[in-house]
Amino acid sequence: MNTLNASGLVSLFAQQGNNDAAGGALGLACCGPVFLAFGLMIFVLFAIQWKIFTKAGQPGWAALVPFYNQWILVTEICKKEPLWFILFFVPIGNIVAAWVVCMELAKKFGKTETFGIGLFFLSPIFMAILAFGDAEYQGGRKKKRSSDVDEDDNW
Repeated sequence: MNTLNASGLVSLFAQQGNNDAAGGALGLACCGPVFLAFGLMIFVLFAIQWKIFTKAGQPGWAALVPFYNQWILVTEICKKEPLWFILFFVPIGNIVAAWVVCMELAKKFGKTETFGIGLFFLSPIFMAILAFGDAEYQGGRKKKRSSDVDEDDNW
């Protein structure tokens, strides 16, 4: 006797007649929870990044704009040169850039290098700690290089 397993049962239902509504309902029942879970995850990640941006004195809406959010994170929050943003689009260079940005982000919020390693390997968890924890942004302005010092500044 041939028994039907779960996937065989779904195939059997899909073959029965021309009932598009039943197929749509079955697809929604199977895929709906997955889409809901991904949507919830994306919402939480946006909320985390929004909170980090506002803690750093940046507009929260910038976290919602693709590419611009990375530009703000790299150049405004972490105070890195635009080259580090460009490196995110270069193979292998993006890994180095992500490492440097994670370490700098940890430092800007007064955290240790160990926390920066956690940001690199477990970003959503450690970003949530930055966003909803008691960490305060200590970024300040970009540091001047010694070559940028004007003679008139030393009066």
